[in-house]
Amino acid sequence: MPNEKECVGSRLDLPQESAYKLATMKLVQKRSKKTGLSPGTLIHIGETRTDSVTVTRFNYAGTHCDEQVVTDMEALQPPADETVTWVNVGGVHKVEVLEGFGKCFGLHPLLLEDIANTDQRPKLDDYEGYLFLVMKMLTTSDRGDILVEQVSFVLGRNYVLSFQENGTDVFGAVRDRLKGGKGRLRQNGSD
Repeated sequence: MPNEKECVGSRLDLPQESAYKLATMKLVQKRSKKTGLSPGTLIHIGETRTDSVTVTRFNYAGTHCDEQVVTDMEALQPPADETVTWVNVGGVHKVEVLEGFGKCFGLHPLLLEDIANTDQRPKLDDYEGYLFLVMKMLTTSDRGDILVEQVSFVLGRNYVLSFQENGTDVFGAVRDRLKGGKGRLRQNGSD
């Protein structure tokens, strides 16, 4: 059985000592952002990104489905009637967007911290009024490589919030079913 240093070096095609130092340094760099901060402090942990965050809202019920790209967080409100609202967020690297969702939907600070930490382990938490789910989603690239992305869901009364680490279009089939009105998806609730 090879030791940890041998495994790291063989995967990266680097000298074993250099690969081990690189892996250790990367781990320390990721964690050092949060050292000494109180729990619930919003800091993005993950790949540094500069692209914009996309926020798309779908309001749907049995007979209709409206899609809207949200550019102003002030306009985003929890649903007031029996319409189900699904808000999909592509990118979790802008903490000010996550803070806006926290204020709008009354989300717990630890939940927001878990969304911003893309190294979070899969889990399910039951908060008062909503469920929170974190999972890893596997997709393939055009070259056939397996890609791992964190996806988080908040399921509340008449709303679903989905937060994707990247803005990849993995919910296209769901959107098409909502828009097409076929099947039972529009008749079902947020859960």
